Amino acid sequence: MHLNVHYLYNKFHEIQFLVSQQNNIDAFCFCETFLNDNYQDNQIHLNGYNIFRKDINTGGGGQVIYIRYSYFCIRRNDI
Repeated sequence: MHLNVHYLYNKFHEIQFLVSQQNNIDAFCFCETFLNDNYQDNQIHLNGYNIFRKDINTGGGGQVIYIRYSYFCIRRNDI
């Protein structure tokens, strides 16, 4: 699932609710998160998912990807 959330943090409770209602989504991709170094991963953690972030610290943008724990995945910085 992919969504342009335009500020993730203030919508995070809605996202948690969505995850609690749907147990068949393996990957969530969010863009325009507007997160920066002030937000820790534990503030936007979803139970059962790995989190991968790419913050853009210029006042906008950014991506977060959540991948279900049952899938092996690593962050690749070389591509």
